[in-house]
Amino acid sequence: MAEKTQGKYPSQFEKVKEITDKLEAGIKELMDSDKFKEYLKCLSKFHNYSLGNTILIALQKPDATLVAGYTAWKNQFGRQVQKGEQGIRILAPTPYKRKMEVDVIDPSTGQARMNPDGTKATELKEIMVPAFKVVNVFDVSQTDGRPIPSIGVNELTGDVRQYEMFFEALKRSCPVPISFEQIDSGAKGYYHTVDHRIALQEGMSQVQTIKTLIHEMTHQHLHSKDPKQYLYGNEDVGVLQSFEKARELFLAEAQRDNPLALYDLGRMAADGLGCEADAEEAYRWYEKALALFHSAEDEKPWKYTEYRIGKMYAAGLGTEQDYLQAADWFTLSADENYKYAQYSLGGLYYHGKGVEQDQETAFSLYTQSAAQGFPYASFELGKMLRDGIGCVKNQQDSDHCFKEAFLGFVSLEKKSHDDKLQYRLGWMLLNGIGTEKDEIRAKEYFGQAASVGNPFACYQLAKLILAGENVPPQEVEKALGYLNKAVEAENPYAAYFLGKLYEKGQHLPQNTDEAIRLYTLSAEQDNDFAAYRLGKLYLGGGGVLKDVESAVRWLTFAADRKNQFAEYALGNLYLKGEAIPQDISKALEYLKCSANQGNQFAQYRLGKLYLMGEDVAKDIQTALQFLIAAAEQDNQYAQYTLGKLYLMGKDVPRNKDAAVRWFTLSAAQGNMYAQFFLDHMEDFREPSALLVGTRLLHHMSRIFSDNAPPLKPSGQQTDRKLLRKLREKKRAHGHARDDHEQNMSL
Repeated sequence: MAEKTQGKYPSQFEKVKEITDKLEAGIKELMDSDKFKEYLKCLSKFHNYSLGNTILIALQKPDATLVAGYTAWKNQFGRQVQKGEQGIRILAPTPYKRKMEVDVIDPSTGQARMNPDGTKATELKEIMVPAFKVVNVFDVSQTDGRPIPSIGVNELTGDVRQYEMFFEALKRSCPVPISFEQIDSGAKGYYHTVDHRIALQEGMSQVQTIKTLIHEMTHQHLHSKDPKQYLYGNEDVGVLQSFEKARELFLAEAQRDNPLALYDLGRMAADGLGCEADAEEAYRWYEKALALFHSAEDEKPWKYTEYRIGKMYAAGLGTEQDYLQAADWFTLSADENYKYAQYSLGGLYYHGKGVEQDQETAFSLYTQSAAQGFPYASFELGKMLRDGIGCVKNQQDSDHCFKEAFLGFVSLEKKSHDDKLQYRLGWMLLNGIGTEKDEIRAKEYFGQAASVGNPFACYQLAKLILAGENVPPQEVEKALGYLNKAVEAENPYAAYFLGKLYEKGQHLPQNTDEAIRLYTLSAEQDNDFAAYRLGKLYLGGGGVLKDVESAVRWLTFAADRKNQFAEYALGNLYLKGEAIPQDISKALEYLKCSANQGNQFAQYRLGKLYLMGEDVAKDIQTALQFLIAAAEQDNQYAQYTLGKLYLMGKDVPRNKDAAVRWFTLSAAQGNMYAQFFLDHMEDFREPSALLVGTRLLHHMSRIFSDNAPPLKPSGQQTDRKLLRKLREKKRAHGHARDDHEQNMSL
């Protein structure tokens, strides 16, 4: 025990320093020993695997410690792979030589030499062409034979003075979680490079536990140089975000033909992370990655490569988008119970892409994936159970699935810091899906995702900032920067929102031309709200030259996508026959489509049509159905009309109580005519007196406007192939079409 100083016990700092000084002395003594030199000599024989192969090893055998090929174990280490052991599949380089005609380079200038006729001088040269094949390697735990030299004895025994305090000090200094578990392979511990955690064997002595923990913390430190750590930044391990460093490390891995690094370089080139955005360069990186995945699959089929190939065909990355091929690859992988492939294949069945639409099959595939702990599948199950799609509607089970999804996303995000997960978590927190609403935490997640250019996060963050009251100018500027970044990334919602700001002159000088440009960008990416707004503007409003043809085209575009406001606007146009030829059947079709989606204005208009019987056959029952539907949505005009009907008793039985109820509801919304009847109910006992009063009000004012609903208003042809690519790009950022912006603000 340390001696007391001036009557006091040593401080915690002094205690830790005493132990760490002893530890440093012990380590120095160890490193100078012959045993340690023998240990290093042995380790030097092991291959230094690339990042991609390290990931492949960790995915297949997380507790692997020393890995080598079958022949290496036998010839270099005197060990034999145990019978029945399954190899760990990795990619091994198999370059080959090939003669090619290349430019002759002048060594003095570094430029290509020119022939007298002005053409480049060439020569036939043998070059090395990189290629890969799949090979099997084995961990030391899968082998028997000559002992591997170690620093100490196979199992250290004994206790460590002040063990609990020392272990706690190491635990606090370790940037990843530490846990104890039963490791069946015989290893004393391992660092899991995918889950980013350290596992220690249960039941070891204190000395062995401390030694193993220090060893695995060293492994963790070495693996912390993962380029994705720099891509997203990881405060837990002290890695600051640096696109340039991430790109540098990915490029180094790409030199080794690592398909995962090639894929990430494609993503960085596409999004302009650490470099200028370049779609052609992104395509080239993706194309190389896909070729290597195919090469590995040809050598030896594997569910992981099958899944990755399917993803690239589904998104059109490095190849033409091909849902048929995607479905085939996903099926191969899903048949091997690979949860990621089951989820992706479920999405194809849900939307009917590459396969015949079958939502029950989609539900089954999502269920299989969710049962293996994949939160994206749980999220989709939550939606299907909520809406009764492919299954029986069950709100309780839906809530449970959403909660499981949220907890799963939180766990995954802690390990990967992936921007798509950060966006999804922000969205769920913002909307209270699977968790309590928490706008502050939502903004934090959106901010992290926006830092790597996630366009959906940029859009949501900008909306949240601008929704506040008395927003400081610097915050407004930041929000507009996020919006412009999202627009550049072709986010349709950001383009629509920024267009509204320009149209209304909010936070920006009013600019209708710029609003139309942005609405058009958004509409061409399938945003029906933007198309509706364009239609309203072209009908003549907000300083735009009237263009009926463009207006009808955009309104039809929106109505074809079930936009109830566009359906109502088109119904009115065809009903009036002023700007376009009158067409009652089309008018009824659009108005009914809008009314069936709950549009109160369309319901009121149809109620009046069937009540008056002018353009359609009079039908009191149908009229009442539509008027009551509108009135129950607080449409004051429908309430007023019902009040008159029940007061007059002409087309329906007279019912004073019903009349008073509807008039009261209408008057409460400021309808002066409903209030007039309430104030003079006793004056209208006789039908003749009521008729006189009604005519008087009619001459005072026409109270029913034939204009579009009192909503502020929100040509180019759409490239369908572009739309498909844009939709897949949106999904690549973590969403399906109905995951976000379900209720766009008009």
